[in-house]
Amino acid sequence: MRISSLDCTRVIAIAAIMALHLAPFASPFNPTPWASAPYVWIADFINQAGRFAVPFFFLCAGYFVQPKLSAETLAPALRYCRPILLLWVLWSLIYAFLPMDLPAVLDKGYVQGMQGQWSMLLARPLDLLLVGGMLHLWFLPALMLAVLMIAGAHRLRWENGLLPLAIALYLIGLAGGSYAKLLDIQWDFNTRNGPFFALPLVLAGVLLRQTGRRLGDKAAIGLMLGGMLLYLVELWGLNRYAQSGFRGHDFLLGSLPWALGLFWLLLNHPQWGRDSWLEKQAPNVLGIYCLHMYFVAVMLMGTPGVVSVVWEAAKLPVLLLLVAISIWTLSRTPALKVLVRKA
Repeated sequence: MRISSLDCTRVIAIAAIMALHLAPFASPFNPTPWASAPYVWIADFINQAGRFAVPFFFLCAGYFVQPKLSAETLAPALRYCRPILLLWVLWSLIYAFLPMDLPAVLDKGYVQGMQGQWSMLLARPLDLLLVGGMLHLWFLPALMLAVLMIAGAHRLRWENGLLPLAIALYLIGLAGGSYAKLLDIQWDFNTRNGPFFALPLVLAGVLLRQTGRRLGDKAAIGLMLGGMLLYLVELWGLNRYAQSGFRGHDFLLGSLPWALGLFWLLLNHPQWGRDSWLEKQAPNVLGIYCLHMYFVAVMLMGTPGVVSVVWEAAKLPVLLLLVAISIWTLSRTPALKVLVRKA
């Protein structure tokens, strides 16, 4: 089952995630030249405007996995997770051994040049389980964990406990995440990873499909705009009272209504984008997600000395081109097409 409006938005969402990771006008390896207006405003906007994307992906996953959840057996959920697990393991191994700091490898040789990359990877053993070989891969184990928790609750006839658990996890995730500084909480753990946000958002998608509940366009748009407004108020408040800055917030309270309103609106118009170029790219989104971070890392680590407005503006188009060529090549190579599994 495919829905054109959701497919097109998935492509837009993955482009937003790529822009966020690439951080135009905010290079993490040389931020000083971009620390003044208007560059800081552009960087803040790029970093936060795309934050609907990950909640949207979780909602999509829950919506489409719902028919596979059964009170009788975990087998359908396990079958759903199996190819995701394979993809996560393969890409984790690739990212663990593929050099990202190319100048260091060329200068010192492979083993010595990879020491920094391996040290970062092994510094937090828990991240190896909840994230994998590269920081963006956290989404895949989080998704699998959420699906298995929901399927397990169905199997144990504990469905009524899922919603309270999801609410509690979301609030704990916020307290240990974006609100940690405000609440003076210090956890040596990133609550973005694991079930804290994945379970509530996947469950929301499951319940949308299960109940068939819909909002009219005006209500959906109102929910989306209300979520965006709440998100902006939170950003302002956290920056004002916790000096947390405007970047780096993965989830806030407003994330859920923002993504839900958008999702409901798209469900009301499944024909939007039908037969468009965007819709045709949707099956590649999972492969793009797994692949793109290598080029992001190489571009960021390889060009810290390049201070150019033209280059910052060109980063995303260059990344899109590199990813498109790679997806095309891998998908046509029988031994490697598993790495860009269509979904």
